[in-house]
Amino acid sequence: MKVTLARLVAMHIEQGLSPSEASKKALQHMHNRVSGSGGVIVLDARGRVGVHHTTNLMSWARIGGIDPDDVIKPDDVVEYGTNVTNPLKENI
Repeated sequence: MKVTLARLVAMHIEQGLSPSEASKKALQHMHNRVSGSGGVIVLDARGRVGVHHTTNLMSWARIGGIDPDDVIKPDDVVEYGTNVTNPLKENI
């Protein structure tokens, strides 16, 4: 195991980075160390989400709002796609 990407992400979050910042930093380390590319989907204890990838495409999806204690409701929106900067959205 040359990188241990999940451990790096968790360590960065413990040090106070957001899931988004932690995932970007860990993937940059992986690129620097082994010239690798990949992706991570991260949730922290506060329910914040981070999705980052250095590959051309990475499928992902999420449903609902920000509150992690929410139950899925008929008016919730599904966000999904292969590019996190331009998500597709549709109602349930």
